[in-house]
Parts: sequence; C-alpha cells; structure tokens
Amino acid sequence: MSDFSPHVDTSDTPGWCRTVTAALHRQWERYGQTGLQLAIGLMTIAALWRLGHELPRLVWEQGGPGAVDLRARHAEVQHWFAGQPVYGAVEDRDYPPASYTMLWPSLGWLDVAPARGLGAASTLVALGWLSYLCVRESRAQTRTEYGFIGLLAFAVTFSSLGLLQQRRTSAAA
Repeated sequence: MSDFSPHVDTSDTPGWCRTVTAALHRQWERYGQTGLQLAIGLMTIAALWRLGHELPRLVWEQGGPGAVDLRARHAEVQHWFAGQPVYGAVEDRDYPPASYTMLWPSLGWLDVAPARGLGAASTLVALGWLSYLCVRESRAQTRTEYGFIGLLAFAVTFSSLGLLQQRRTSAAA
C-alpha cells in the first residue's frame, strides 16, 4: 500500500492533530484497499452514467439543447470567415475575433454534424490524456491505485460539464 501523504515535519504540530493523523493512517492501512475498490466501482458507474448521458446528446440530439454552443460557434466561425457580420447576427453569443481563428480548424471546414463528432472525440481524447498524465505523475504503486486515479478525469462532474457546455447554453439556437 502506498502512502499518498507527503513527508512533512510534524514536530510543531499539536499532539491531538498527530493523534488523529496516526488514527487515520491506521484506518487507511486496514481499509484502504477496500475503500479504493469501492470508490473505483462508484466512479465507474458515475463515469458511465455521465459520459453515456452527455455524449449521445452532444453527437445525435437534434434541435433544442443538442449541441447549442457548438452550433452557435459554428455559425459564428462560418460568418466570420465568409466576411459576413458576426456581432448581432448570432443571438447574444459573440466571442472575441481571436476565438474564431482558434475554432477554424475544427469548425471552419466541417458541417455541424461532423463537428459534433469531432468535438466529442476530442473531448474524450483530452480526458484520456489527462487521465494518463494523472496516473503517470501520481505516486500510485498498485493496480487499484492506478485505476482509481485513472478514473478521476472521467468520473468527476467537470467531464460531463465540458460536454454539456458544448451542447447547450440555451435552447434558442
């Protein structure tokens, strides 16, 4: 079992704090693997639910909140590079001009449907890369610890929020 806590000089720490810390370490040594396995199970369920709920909505949902932000950015990029007015042309979704240049590689040459797939794929690649970096930089020593750290990026709320932000700001697009 690895020790996730950094080495810290505790000579000036109050006695009660050292006592609590020692008790927590004992509990970790006793129940840590079981706790990690339970957490991995819960995080797997959370990741499957979040990604299973948001990815199809981003890629396939038509109208309404389906890919609203992505559709708005697509329209803005198309307007900008066609020399058409952007500001005020797409309802209250005006990004700075530099944004259109950055979005051009993914939105400028694709229709909305393939851009939605590209957005979903690039989000999954980014989450996978983040997961890889977290595992690589962690001090994990067991497969259970690797699994726990590797699932963090997929299970936490921000991963589904990133997909959600690509697909909706409002239902008025």
